[in-house]
Amino acid sequence: NSEGQETISLVENSPLQVSGLASPNKIKTFKIEGNYGKGLTIRVLSGKISNISILHPDGTTPPNLPNLTERGIYFFPYPGLFTITVKSNEETNFTLEIVLIEGHAPQKPSNSGGRPPDRPSPGTRPPR
Repeated sequence: NSEGQETISLVENSPLQVSGLASPNKIKTFKIEGNYGKGLTIRVLSGKISNISILHPDGTTPPNLPNLTERGIYFFPYPGLFTITVKSNEETNFTLEIVLIEGHAPQKPSNSGGRPPDRPSPGTRPPR
């Protein structure tokens, strides 16, 4: 459409390459269906990209999402239609590789003790 927005469909663990033109006054966007328990790896294959960001379905930027310039991983917090935006400081043709992966964002431990203790290691082996 005239907005330069595309909807992309991904198959898990199957890399998809998407291309487009980005410039200082033209942000290229891709819509993608996200699900909890899934994530994306994004890698710039060509082009001079200044920023790749992911917007939640309500248009907000996720907290603690670093600005991606070459590669990154993002995990969906819930199902919905997410938007990937590609920005550049100069006019550039770009190609991204996007892969849908299985997995969750690492969770912070809920208790102050951290992870459960490991099993005690045996001292010396009993003789056979």
